[in-house]
Amino acid sequence: MMENPRILVDARVGWGSGIGRYVANLLPLVARRLPGAELVVLVLQRDVERAAQALGGAAGITLRPCTISPFSLAEQVRLPHLASGFDLAWFTNYWVPLRWKGPFVVTVHDMLHQETRLFPASRARRLLSRRTFAHVAAHAKAVMFDSRFTRREFERQLGPARSGGVVHLGVDHHGWSADRPVVGPSSRERRLLVVASAKQHKNFGVLLDAWTRARPDDGWTLTIVTPDQELRSSIDLAALSAGAGRVEVIQGLDDEALASLYRSSALVATPSLYEGFGLPLLEGLMAGALCISSTAESLVEIAGGAWVVFVNGRDVDGWAQAIERGCSLIDDASADLGALIEANRHHAAAFTWDRAANLTADILLEALANISQAPTKQTP
Repeated sequence: MMENPRILVDARVGWGSGIGRYVANLLPLVARRLPGAELVVLVLQRDVERAAQALGGAAGITLRPCTISPFSLAEQVRLPHLASGFDLAWFTNYWVPLRWKGPFVVTVHDMLHQETRLFPASRARRLLSRRTFAHVAAHAKAVMFDSRFTRREFERQLGPARSGGVVHLGVDHHGWSADRPVVGPSSRERRLLVVASAKQHKNFGVLLDAWTRARPDDGWTLTIVTPDQELRSSIDLAALSAGAGRVEVIQGLDDEALASLYRSSALVATPSLYEGFGLPLLEGLMAGALCISSTAESLVEIAGGAWVVFVNGRDVDGWAQAIERGCSLIDDASADLGALIEANRHHAAAFTWDRAANLTADILLEALANISQAPTKQTP
């Protein structure tokens, strides 16, 4: 590795979102693997306090407040000027300015912005997204993917990345420890828990229709947890769930409260039609809940081998039956689910942030090595 490299980390993401949690869990561990490196982390001004708390003063990390919003014209015009003074930039989301000239690596979490049926966007926004992906494919020193599914989609649309690889996320963050004892589902609250942003691809319409058709006993509640209002929504979840009955929507829980909700819920569902990874499914397994999942490719990838009920995301009757059976199994006092729960927790525990950090650091080190070995231009 070059001596004392400076790495700019673009973390202008919603720190209450899945990508925000990715950054918060990964950065301190990556910094530990890169002694002597300085990671300068760009965060929006509104997220400085939250980011500081999440990173906990980790050595090698400096927060740099920023007023340049993601997905903006200012990002395209002003952000490229930050390239000077850094040996490498790491964009923790794929949205790299087209005029960025310095060496960079990218994390691609999904290709959702190119899914016209699932992601509502203007034609201009979609075209810019496509050009950005092409820019990443052509110029990134390395591309990291959350799943094999995302890598396949990227390569199908854009061709192979020059370097990088799949870096699965970890589940061993606050509240999700494999060493923490859990109670069986039959001892938990009769709750079907869904943790997802209020987006079209999360498939809430099918879920709520299925919940209405399933008609579980009165003791059961459907609880939906979404991020805070800073994250844009593409559906009106309150209106969508208004007539379903026994549905509560909770917004903006912190990690500790969310972990507690997972541990007390008997069922966890992930109905999404599209995911780049699917952390809530692993969190449900780790927390000891019974889990129902759609057959979205990344969800099957990360939970294949665990005891999960997989249902086609568009099959309302299939989801209704899965909910009915799940509720009935938990209501059956004679059901012994202990071995199943432990097997599921063992499966989820294999996804660690230490492993993700090691792979990420290796990719960053390789990019830095390639930069330092590149021939310099001779002055005529």
